[in-house]
Amino acid sequence: MSGLFFLFVLFLSEDILLAELWASKTSNRYHNPSCKWAKKIKKSRLIKFETIEDATNAGYVPCKHCKPLSQKKTEYTGEGKDYSYEEWFDKGCKLSETGDYQGAANAFSKSIEKNTLYAKGYYNRGLAYAKTGKYHKAIDDFNKTVELNPQYAMAYINRGVVHLSMKSYEKADEDFDRAIEIDPIQRNWAYYNKACLFSLTKKVQEACNWLKKAIEEGYKNWDHINADTDLDNIRNTECFKNLKTLKN
Repeated sequence: MSGLFFLFVLFLSEDILLAELWASKTSNRYHNPSCKWAKKIKKSRLIKFETIEDATNAGYVPCKHCKPLSQKKTEYTGEGKDYSYEEWFDKGCKLSETGDYQGAANAFSKSIEKNTLYAKGYYNRGLAYAKTGKYHKAIDDFNKTVELNPQYAMAYINRGVVHLSMKSYEKADEDFDRAIEIDPIQRNWAYYNKACLFSLTKKVQEACNWLKKAIEEGYKNWDHINADTDLDNIRNTECFKNLKTLKN
């Protein structure tokens, strides 16, 4: 299936560590924005990822020079400590990495209780709810995310993915289009999911066209493309086979 694109990056404060990675359409490495190699990427070739998982899912590997997002860890010790919203958020991220999505959702809820205007808290709780099949709760959280930050492209994309899972294809398409409109840098994710949508609705040529756009914009995870059941309706078509010429 088309995947959720996570912001489960461990960080203590938005001012300390921005959840952003840079890559080039013509390379297979991702970098910290401050990396000397990242600074050499031409604007027309620049791709930005919010998480290591996003970069990895797109087929990129870490830069050996800057070792992206190498960061200190927060230890949670002591019972009854009054954690800040950033610490609860960090705890939720760590729980999600272990696969404890319900625990993660609970931690993100604590973060939101501390800061009701924290868009990333709602966004990540929405992802955790989606992973546990609580689709309506996930949509509610993505709705709140874009209410707080109308430019949050990944919230539109992941709300669209949830709509896709619920077979609400028209709503999914609207979300993917909105993400493309507000954030061209992230559009490869939206393109890929539009390909899944049109494949599921058996619109073969449209699906191939959007998948081609996704690949041209930097989506390089061929292992996922080859395994994604959402693309089964186009997998044996001539247009899909022709796309494999773009693999390299």
